[in-house]
Amino acid sequence: SGQGRRLGPLASLAYARRAARGLFALNLPVSATVRRDFTLDLLGASLYGLFNGAVVGYMLVVARTIGVSQFGVGFLVATPALGAMLSLPVSLAVRGNRSRSFLMLTFYLSRAPLLLLVAFASPAPYIMAVAAFYIFGSLSSPFYAEVMQHIYPREFRGRLISLVRIGMGVATTLSSLSAAYLLGSGKVPYQIMFGAGAVLALAATVVFAQITPVRPSPRPRQSLRDTFGILQRDKPFARFQLAMYFMGFGNIMAGTLYPLVIVDKLHAGYGPFGVLAVVAALGYLSSWIGWGRVVDQSGPVQTVLLAELFVLAFPISMICAPSVYWLAPAVFLNGVSTAGFEIGPLASSIHFCATAPHEVPRYMALHSMLYGTRGLACPFLATFLLAGNRFTLSLGTSLVISVAGVVLMGRLLFLARRHAEAGPTA
Repeated sequence: SGQGRRLGPLASLAYARRAARGLFALNLPVSATVRRDFTLDLLGASLYGLFNGAVVGYMLVVARTIGVSQFGVGFLVATPALGAMLSLPVSLAVRGNRSRSFLMLTFYLSRAPLLLLVAFASPAPYIMAVAAFYIFGSLSSPFYAEVMQHIYPREFRGRLISLVRIGMGVATTLSSLSAAYLLGSGKVPYQIMFGAGAVLALAATVVFAQITPVRPSPRPRQSLRDTFGILQRDKPFARFQLAMYFMGFGNIMAGTLYPLVIVDKLHAGYGPFGVLAVVAALGYLSSWIGWGRVVDQSGPVQTVLLAELFVLAFPISMICAPSVYWLAPAVFLNGVSTAGFEIGPLASSIHFCATAPHEVPRYMALHSMLYGTRGLACPFLATFLLAGNRFTLSLGTSLVISVAGVVLMGRLLFLARRHAEAGPTA
């Protein structure tokens, strides 16, 4: 027994080392170049996570507290959609070796303007800097996906990217909690917080730029008309996008109203908002393993449907909450659903073009552009309905639209199962 007690700490240390090696992907049979790129990607994502938690999570609340109008908040919520709409034509135009250079350019253009907020505290420059961040950040997504496709081997890509996202999520959670204390106590003004965060974001960009350059093969020219023709040729995908359109429309409306509910209806400040941001991050981080299992066992369409059912608690809670912390359970579920919506549409695009896997990038680009069209309209509809602080009307409208999307997605799932039961001759 004495020997067992002496070996206990050694066994625990060995187990910890094996766990750490597994956590940081050191035991995967990948090349030294891939391991180096993974380390750089993880470091850059962690630096960006610190920026994300301290700055991005507070952008809309800060906007409202410094005097940006409700319409201005709606405009800021709509700006990522503008970048998403532009991503399809830009991705068709930027090909080959220019993809990486354009990706780095969008990173710098989205993050550098935030440094200007150290010197300016009025709504107009704030709106311009935040709008640039959202637009160029959304514009970068297709090019980032292409870089990830080339630097990680296919058999380990999902695990490596998931580990990077978990690292970013942990950093986001820690910095969000710190920012809530510093901003809520008034010890640090938001200009200093945003300036320091912008420095971290630019440092993340410099780290990411050290990743091994990729040399993608030239892509053939493809037209917008042919890309939109996918909706005519692939009816199940078109039905899926219709359901996503309604669900996304309602979700973006609710997301637009969230900071307005916090500030204008529940009269809360940075502190409670930061606590809720941490709650959402915990929901996001804790759900990744579960969502992977749902995708593998039930399919991506059911994954998206389940994620949307979680989201429905969000507008209901904002309608009924008598105080800010009553939102915590719904915010946690919203964090869970955010992870589901990150993995669901990607897996769905792969699912719908299983017979033509080379079409996955165009399916995803089309999905992004359709997201952009609804994302431009619904924030302004939300703030228009909110005129006079009519929160119940605006949130109720978003809930009805989301429920319509759930019905359409459920019908798609029902038709797919009936077709599968009928067999290929049906």
